[in-house]
Amino acid sequence: MSASLNLPNTRELLQRVHDLAGRRRYWGLTRNLVPRLQNSYEFFYPEKSGTGFRPDVVDFFSLLKAYTEIGSGMSGGLRDSRALLGDLRFAIANALVFDLREIDNVLRSQHVELNQILEPGNVVITLNWDLVLERYCYLHGIPVRFDGWVDGSEVVLLKLHGSIDWTLRSQAARPVTQKNYAVLRERLTTGRQYTIPIRSGDKILRTRAMESWNDSWRKIKSRTNAPFIVTMSQGKSDDLSKIDFIWRTAYDALSAASEIEIVGYSMPHDDVEVRALLRAGIRRGSSAPRVTVRNPAPDVHDRVRNYLVRSLRSNYVPFPGFR
Repeated sequence: MSASLNLPNTRELLQRVHDLAGRRRYWGLTRNLVPRLQNSYEFFYPEKSGTGFRPDVVDFFSLLKAYTEIGSGMSGGLRDSRALLGDLRFAIANALVFDLREIDNVLRSQHVELNQILEPGNVVITLNWDLVLERYCYLHGIPVRFDGWVDGSEVVLLKLHGSIDWTLRSQAARPVTQKNYAVLRERLTTGRQYTIPIRSGDKILRTRAMESWNDSWRKIKSRTNAPFIVTMSQGKSDDLSKIDFIWRTAYDALSAASEIEIVGYSMPHDDVEVRALLRAGIRRGSSAPRVTVRNPAPDVHDRVRNYLVRSLRSNYVPFPGFR
């Protein structure tokens, strides 16, 4: 789905950071990202390092995250690991905002499939960090919330890996007020905003980047010390514990659904958390939901049958871009 809208998928993100990091006025240039990344590649992949080498994204983030937790600061090690991991989160946010601005005029057009996915009353579960779905909702007057139960008049968008415009309350860089932040259960609309008071127990907040799209990157950069995005790495349970309420809501939605459509997700064997969630949700009760997989890759359909449910409807037509 991201590829159909000209956005980088997971495997392309590192290359996208490299592509943008050397551009004039790009945030990554001031952070000296390219030589720091090259240094980390040489540290983690000594047998493969060299000009143009790009590691597997999931493997790289797994190594960088694990090393930061157990080896940061060790003599002879990669002293830059903790700062690099933090700067990479900002670099990813910057790259995604940059690319979203490139397609913003396109998002203003009607898209048949997105209208079906984002029909009020639906629950949409995504692993993406970008703002495509909420931006489309915002442009087309579709009310959307990021937590809570759907009431039929809005879309509930559950982002299981966080979002580039989310922050831990403990990482907020501005006073925690409704001018700067919103709670996830607050409805995002293009009309009058009905704000929900921020409570002391609200540990995850949304920066108000969507309400001021022209300076969305500035809003993100100035309102958090670290965007809350769960990086694509093996063993994400510690990070996910901070948004376990969203995962519980996703389970409740899957458990109550009569129809589930899996669009674009490749069901990798090592994404055990999502597999466990989907399997548990689909297997609840005595009546199973109707499951459809939309993906042009036949092996994805095979994995869904092996991991989740034998009986499913297959749609091999790629998700369309804007016409």
